[in-house]
Amino acid sequence: GDFEKEKIAEIFNSLIEKRRVDNKIQQSPLHTLIVRKNKRVNSFNIQTETINISLGFSTVPKGHEDEHTLDLMSTIFGGGMGSRLRRSVMEPGYTYSIETHTEYLSDTGYFLINFTTEKKNLEKVLKAVYENFDRLKNEPVKKLDLDHAKGFFSGQLKINTETTYDLSMFYSSQVFSNSDEIISLGRKIAKINRVDTKAILRAARKYFQPKNFYLTAVGNTEKLKITLY
Repeated sequence: GDFEKEKIAEIFNSLIEKRRVDNKIQQSPLHTLIVRKNKRVNSFNIQTETINISLGFSTVPKGHEDEHTLDLMSTIFGGGMGSRLRRSVMEPGYTYSIETHTEYLSDTGYFLINFTTEKKNLEKVLKAVYENFDRLKNEPVKKLDLDHAKGFFSGQLKINTETTYDLSMFYSSQVFSNSDEIISLGRKIAKINRVDTKAILRAARKYFQPKNFYLTAVGNTEKLKITLY
């Protein structure tokens, strides 16, 4: 509707202070269970023609300073048909679809890549994904590619918040994740535009680590050997 977005953000910030109980938020049982058991790889064997893979890294909670950098890294990997992963695995015909996703919760977050492929192509896709991890850790992103990712992310964000419902979800997700600060759509885009190549290089080296890596495979996983990052 017709309202001042910055004013709404201020109201949300005042409300969240009233509902904050403790800065030491307990980890969710699921996350604690995974870390305690060190079970970084899961497989579910069902008779299918393809293998479904979700892999990625644990990252940061909502409101962390690296959130916007990780969002851009996800866009560079999987934002649009010209993104790195889609060129690496879809053009050779290894898979029809590969998606990247970031999520930020109250106590943790994750950088996730999902794809479906035939069993014979699994190692080829994994090799391409891991090579892209290493590339982002060792090779600065070109300014043209970074500008393209910023434009794509900002455009998608505006499209995804066109309706009143979508815009309310944009703000409420920040409230329910106990963010320290509620930011407007304009400020989110401004923070994205301030991310530079050094920030991406630093974040890639920080989060793309083997000890921080998780993978789940669903499909015909019997006798399946999976190369880990």
